[in-house]
Amino acid sequence: MNEQEFGDAKYSTKLFKEKIIQEIGENLNPTDIRQQIKNNRDYGRQEDISVFHFLGDVTFNGEKAYVTSNDVINKDGPVKNCSVDIPGNYSSNSEYFKLPGSKAETKKSIDQCLSLLLTLEGKDRFFGQITIPIATRSLLTDIAPVKFAFFFIGDSGNLKSTGAAVLQSFSFPGITEESLSLNFDSTPNAMRLFSSILKNSTVIIDDYNTSKVDDVLSEFLTLGSSKTTPRMTAKSASELDQPVKTNTTIIVTGEHPLNTDKDSRHARVIYIEFLPNSIPIKKLSEIQKLAAQGVYFKAMIIFKQWILGNHERLVVEVKEKYEYFREKAAAELPDGTHRRLCENTADFFIGLYFFIDFCIEKGYLAEKDGTRYLDPYWKRIKRIISRQQEIIADYEPKGVFVRFIKKALSNGRLYLMSKNGFYIDDFRPLEKDDGSAGKLLGYVKDESGVFMCRLQLILM
Repeated sequence: MNEQEFGDAKYSTKLFKEKIIQEIGENLNPTDIRQQIKNNRDYGRQEDISVFHFLGDVTFNGEKAYVTSNDVINKDGPVKNCSVDIPGNYSSNSEYFKLPGSKAETKKSIDQCLSLLLTLEGKDRFFGQITIPIATRSLLTDIAPVKFAFFFIGDSGNLKSTGAAVLQSFSFPGITEESLSLNFDSTPNAMRLFSSILKNSTVIIDDYNTSKVDDVLSEFLTLGSSKTTPRMTAKSASELDQPVKTNTTIIVTGEHPLNTDKDSRHARVIYIEFLPNSIPIKKLSEIQKLAAQGVYFKAMIIFKQWILGNHERLVVEVKEKYEYFREKAAAELPDGTHRRLCENTADFFIGLYFFIDFCIEKGYLAEKDGTRYLDPYWKRIKRIISRQQEIIADYEPKGVFVRFIKKALSNGRLYLMSKNGFYIDDFRPLEKDDGSAGKLLGYVKDESGVFMCRLQLILM
């Protein structure tokens, strides 16, 4: 054996050709022959086994395939002689992670997803909105990466983490809010590494509650999520490492929007507000039970098999539909909407569009019924984006100015008076021990508002 062969570890496949376990994603120390002996001793397999330490789209044995939390699948079903070993709470051999065993089981899973889209109309289809469109969109990221992060915001007790856990159970049955692997005590590097493991999938980062401006964190959640080019790192001063391209769909939960004053950052996030009673409690237990049993997971895997089998066609169609819905959004959203939000509207919608297309093509849904599912969600997504524009406006210069005035009025640093010289009850000045008080902003004539403003005195 020459030095080159030894350094390349080629001897390992020669010596243990029949029984070697080839672990994809792990570097083999070429000098560690004991590792080869251990693999041979522990497993003693007669066939090559490929162990994947990440999820997502791959090309395996010349075919498009997808690594789930339990199997590697292609358009025809599970790929033989493969296994999956990933960290956290996302690897399982449970029966709930298996593909549907019959056509009846497949139809049941698809019907439950379609039911989730339609049956919660009393709550503005909220649960369907935060699950099906996002879960289906994440499965298209190999063809069209998501260019933003989702941000579930709302007061404590509005079930943001519960909703996020149900969404994640579309990929990992059995996940609950207690078993989500990431929160904001995790470091940005840990978040980045975990995202590289759960590729082409959803990653939940729970409980954003910082009051500090953290540029590294905000850039990871916004710029890092929206870049379509891979992240490059260097092994050394003269050697590049393999580029990291995760195409992960990031979902954040928190009580308030991202803490940054840069409007461009807010345009790279889609805020979905959780209001009191957004999630109907009576329906929640039933949905959680179905999610834990893998009903939604099985529907998503069947949908992914359809994507794998139609990959070349969908590369063209997804691009065309994205451009169509982007133009439609630009025409229908209010004037002055941030241009990136028109892209986000289309981006958000195409996962659901192609899921309905799949259901029609496979006979789970009549073609005439497609609009019953698509039209209400297009309107709902436009409302979400319109609200997004309001949040962005708050961080533009005029928005920052208005927020400053509102805050100063609420804490008494500024105050208003009636034209007759009386204080307005809700806007009295804050009086301090040294006798100083807030500054007069202006005089209110009637309900029409301020008719004389004294900003020149305030800003001096």
